[in-house]
Amino acid sequence: MKAETYPFVMRCLPYEYYGLAPCISAETLLYHHDRLYKGYVDRLNQALADYPTLQTLSLWELLAEPENLPESLQTPVKNNGGGVFNHELYFDSLQPLGCEQDPKGPLLEAIVRDFGSLQEFRERIKSVALSQFASGYAWLVLGRDERLKVLSTANQDTPDLKSFLPLLNVDVWEHSYYLQYQNRRNDYLCAWLRLINWRKVSCRYEEALDLLVKDKMLRGEYHESRLETGEIRTQAEDRNPAGDRTQAEDRMPAEDRTQAGNRNPAGDRTQAEDRNPAEDRMQAEARIWDEGMQLQGTAAVIVPPSAVMMDQVAGGEDLEFTFVP
Repeated sequence: MKAETYPFVMRCLPYEYYGLAPCISAETLLYHHDRLYKGYVDRLNQALADYPTLQTLSLWELLAEPENLPESLQTPVKNNGGGVFNHELYFDSLQPLGCEQDPKGPLLEAIVRDFGSLQEFRERIKSVALSQFASGYAWLVLGRDERLKVLSTANQDTPDLKSFLPLLNVDVWEHSYYLQYQNRRNDYLCAWLRLINWRKVSCRYEEALDLLVKDKMLRGEYHESRLETGEIRTQAEDRNPAGDRTQAEDRMPAEDRTQAGNRNPAGDRTQAEDRNPAEDRMQAEARIWDEGMQLQGTAAVIVPPSAVMMDQVAGGEDLEFTFVP
């Protein structure tokens, strides 16, 4: 989902109105998209019309920091901005029957890790959606701990965008299903589960994970955990697979290895031990940076940290960072 600013426009569906039938009828989709969703877009633009300083903010920024808005705008933006954001994610996460229907790769691994299995995830999000009283949404989100979670919100509220990155949602307002299913919300949810575009959800997951890694690097939070768990090895470890052999021993025949001992006063210390641990740490952090910062194909525009930023991180300062979906 690309960031956009005022005036917001109604996005076209990525499929025909009849494209989700028989799970969601063309009549339901036409009413839901062209009437309800469009109404939220129009009312959001009306609310922002007299506030030029806010018209440069993206929808994400408007919703993530409502406390920075004038008090008179906070409720209109939450209701109508949330209505735009939530509907756009909902419509963009669906696809016609017959397309690929199961997640793969890193997303599937994360689902199994955090929910037990794909089927248990399906039961979980359906249960949360069924238990949402009156109107609202059920969500699959990625938390700052890099774990997947299922949660619900009421009305047109969004999850806390400073704490969670939304990957998927299901609309349980009655206007999303009542024309076809009446009060049978469970039947609607079973049908919705067959329409999820897992390819798009997977792309959002990988981009969101990269953004979290980058944010944690800027805050100085990420490299410690990766070093402690052994995900990143120092260059000394990479150069010495045997753990205790010097480079000289690797390069020379056995009869000449005594020369290496003559050069090393300690006799049995590796070059890694002779090196300054702080230098190894710096090189390890540089490798982490290189691995974590390679963001390809993401819709977000990220500015690399300047030397000033790195000084701030080294000094323990907390840098503000805004995620852009």
